[in-house]
Order: sequence, then C-alpha cells, then structure tokens
Amino acid sequence: MPAADVVAVVALARLACRRSKVVEIARSAGRYVVVIAGRGSRTGLVATPGRVVALLEFGSGTIRVGIVGCGRISGLHALGYRGREDARIEAVCDTKRTRAREKARAWGVEKVYADYLELLADPEIDLVELLVPHPLHA
Repeated sequence: MPAADVVAVVALARLACRRSKVVEIARSAGRYVVVIAGRGSRTGLVATPGRVVALLEFGSGTIRVGIVGCGRISGLHALGYRGREDARIEAVCDTKRTRAREKARAWGVEKVYADYLELLADPEIDLVELLVPHPLHA
C-alpha cells in the first residue's frame, strides 16, 4: 500500500466516520476498506484516495461473518475468529456442499450454502470473506 494513499484514506475515514481510532485497513482492487472504532460501535468505509465509495455501520453488536470458499486457506481465516466477542462466523459457502458442511461442523456454524449469491442475500450476514482461488478474485 502506498503510504501517501494510506494517509489520505485514513484521514478521509476519520472525517467521514467522526471517529479517530483505526482498527483495520486493507486494500483490494485499488480500493481501501477502513474500520474505525469508537464510543462502543464500529464504522467503516470503502474508499479510494480522495473519494468515499461507501460507508459501513457495524453497530455495537457482533459482526456476523460469512465465508465463501472452504478450501485450505479457510482454516487459517477461521482461526482469526476463534475466541472473539466482536465477530463470529455465521455461515459458510462452497460449491462442494460436503466440504462446506464439514467446515460448518468443525467451526460450529449452522448456515451452509452452495451458492454464494444466497449467502450474499442473507440479511443476517454483515461481512463476507471471499476465499476463492486466485483466478476467481475480482
């Protein structure tokens, strides 16, 4: 991530979200996702340097996560949610339904999908991790 871009996006995020503590920042496809915490809630935004693309409001509850792609890397991502009170895996999705069921059982997840569009349409999911093979990254 170019340092100047990060500084610009973080400043924009602090202004747009009216909070100052940056919890996480990630970059994908030329856009940045910034999560900011403060006063018992988490807010975020998707931005490019100089332009807010979307504001996100996570509220004060637990972030409910859906994981699309239950291959090898998914186990490492699942470890990041273990023991957390602010986020938990609520749904898994894989075109190989058997593999999705196995991961759901191992992680204590009830919702299993074979079609990512169904998971994306689930109103109880706040955040989706796309853990698909590199050629499928958008």
